[in-house]
Amino acid sequence: MKRLLLAVATLGCSCLAVRSAASQATSEPRVACDTPELVGNDRVYDTLVCSGLSQFNSHHFTAAVIDWARASQMDLDEMPNFRLLPKLALAYWKAGDPAKASETLGEAKMALEVVAGVKHCAPEGKRGLLDEWMKPIVDSLAVTVANRMCGEAYEDWYHRDSIQAFVRDADVMRIYLETAKVMHT
Repeated sequence: MKRLLLAVATLGCSCLAVRSAASQATSEPRVACDTPELVGNDRVYDTLVCSGLSQFNSHHFTAAVIDWARASQMDLDEMPNFRLLPKLALAYWKAGDPAKASETLGEAKMALEVVAGVKHCAPEGKRGLLDEWMKPIVDSLAVTVANRMCGEAYEDWYHRDSIQAFVRDADVMRIYLETAKVMHT
C-alpha cells in the first residue's frame, strides 16, 4: 500500500511538473537584453528597446531610431518615459541626422535634470518646469519635457524606493554623458 501511495504521489508530482513546464513553454519569453532603459512592466516597450539595441549593435541605425522613437513616445504605467532619449540621440547622430540628434540630446539633458532634482515639475494645477531657483522655464523644450516628465501619475515615481532604482537612473545619466561626448556637445 505504501508503494502504491508513493507511486501515485510520484506520478502526481510528475504530472504537475510536466504541466508547469508546458505552461512555461507557452508563456511569453523574457525580453532578451539587459539594459538600464528596460522598465519590466511593459512588454511592448521592453521589446522595442531590445529590438532597437540589436539594430544599433548591427549598425542599422535608422531601424534603431524607428524602434526607440516609437518606444520613447509610449505612455508607461506611472513612470515618466525618458530613459531611451540619450541612446535615441546617438542613433539619430549615427543615422546622419545631427539636428534631430541635438534636439533629442537637449530633451534628454533637461529630463535628466528633472530626475536629478536640478529642474522641477511645476506644482499641481500649473504646467511646465521650474529652474533650480523655482522660476518658470518658458520655452518649447521645457513644455516638451514637462509633458514627458510631470503629472500626478508620476509623483510617487520620484521618491526612490531602492538604491537599485537610483543606480539604474545613474546608468542612464552616464549614457547621456557618453553620448554628449561623442556628439561633442
